[in-house]
Amino acid sequence: MSTPRQILAAIFDMDGLLIDSEPLWDRAELDVMASLGVDISRRNELPDTLGLRIDMVVDLWYARQPWNGPSRQEVVERVIARAISLVEETRPLLPGVREAVALCKEQGLLVGLASASPLHMLEKVLTMFDLRDSFDALASA
Repeated sequence: MSTPRQILAAIFDMDGLLIDSEPLWDRAELDVMASLGVDISRRNELPDTLGLRIDMVVDLWYARQPWNGPSRQEVVERVIARAISLVEETRPLLPGVREAVALCKEQGLLVGLASASPLHMLEKVLTMFDLRDSFDALASA
């Protein structure tokens, strides 16, 4: 017979649960790739990249269409900067997020945020929506 376990924490994912950022990541990626002269119409040649870290996505693009100029790391930083800019412009907080986080806190749960996005982006997004103080821990891939 199993013993019931007490729930001690709730862990939220940022992209797709807290904010509707997937379309913004997509746009940021394509904007930056196009600026490098990459033929973005060939995107269908890449495997599905949903949920991958952006450095992995940039590596996939580079393997298909290497560019001259900025390093892959610089391109990663450009995509992240563009994605953050788009989040700031559109403020895509999903409905019910504040209430869900508040409910977890009211229940005495620790609240964490996990994401494949970089840690500085997690911090920026939580601060942007005045949610930083509600989160006890952050984890970034």
